[in-house]
Amino acid sequence: MLDERLLAIFNLVTPCGILADVGTDHAYIPLEALKTGKCAFVYAADLKPGPLKHAIATFTGGAYTDKVSFVVSDGIRAIPDPMDAVVIAGMGAENVLQIVHNDLARFKQIPQIIIQVNRDTALLRKTMLALGFEIIDETLVFLKHYYVAVKFTPRPNVGQYSDLQLKYGPI
Repeated sequence: MLDERLLAIFNLVTPCGILADVGTDHAYIPLEALKTGKCAFVYAADLKPGPLKHAIATFTGGAYTDKVSFVVSDGIRAIPDPMDAVVIAGMGAENVLQIVHNDLARFKQIPQIIIQVNRDTALLRKTMLALGFEIIDETLVFLKHYYVAVKFTPRPNVGQYSDLQLKYGPI
């Protein structure tokens, strides 16, 4: 069910208790996380009820409906704590960074933050580093064009990266 882009993002998630997928769309990553046992419980969140219907349809008739909560949420605002991992994928860097800014204190409590933006990856890296997050892994996949997914963890004072590392990634 996961295409190469979603599989690359999914592979960055370390097994954990609770995963939140922000901007979930069809909720393919949350479903795969439950199917594989990578996560015990998932939140599938989207900004509007319409797109969330796709996520609900993905789970309809399945065996995992007791391990998923569908949430209309602006970022992680309506998702209860704790969260062990958050995936945000398929948006522009500015939208993602606004989501992080809106709940910065909460994001700093989440050990795994996996972000795949459609543009401005250098801006994403630079801003997340300035906000006190460290890049702990990255992956690159080609599916009609290149997609980069970056995994962050809260860690202040991580040092400096060169402009080249910010553009292409330090890993």
